[in-house]
Amino acid sequence: VDGIILSNHGGRQLDRAPIPFHLLPDVAREVGTDLEVHLDTGIMSGADIVAAIALGADFTLVGRAYLYGLMAGGREGVDRMIEILSEQITRTMRLLGVTSLAELTPAHVTQLERLAPRALSIPAATAPRPPAKPATRPSVTAKTAPKTAPPKAGPRKSPIAG
Repeated sequence: VDGIILSNHGGRQLDRAPIPFHLLPDVAREVGTDLEVHLDTGIMSGADIVAAIALGADFTLVGRAYLYGLMAGGREGVDRMIEILSEQITRTMRLLGVTSLAELTPAHVTQLERLAPRALSIPAATAPRPPAKPATRPSVTAKTAPKTAPPKAGPRKSPIAG
């Protein structure tokens, strides 16, 4: 085996499976340099690609973004999507203060918080509870219901015609 692909096919096959992005650091650490690690699922931007590489991916697969470009503009749309991803990768790396992909580490991902797995920091038993709802709900009666006029009958005007 030369490599491993982490994927859940966009959650279509098993939507309760762990998110591949969250498994990536452990898998990359476990296989070391013996296998290439490719990440599929959830790659929608250049920042996603940078984060995946920082967490140990050697390669990412892009499906949805490519299809969006294809649907929007055919081959030119795909070419533009690739340009956008490249620009996003460059911008993200500059914001992180790195000049090469080799400089990326898992510590950089904490700066891209939206991609990092989050854990509840307080035990469930002591977590604050939402306020209790009132026992009864106000009812809408003929006296309290808003008064509206019935729709007018007759031919409808076209929204296009002036």
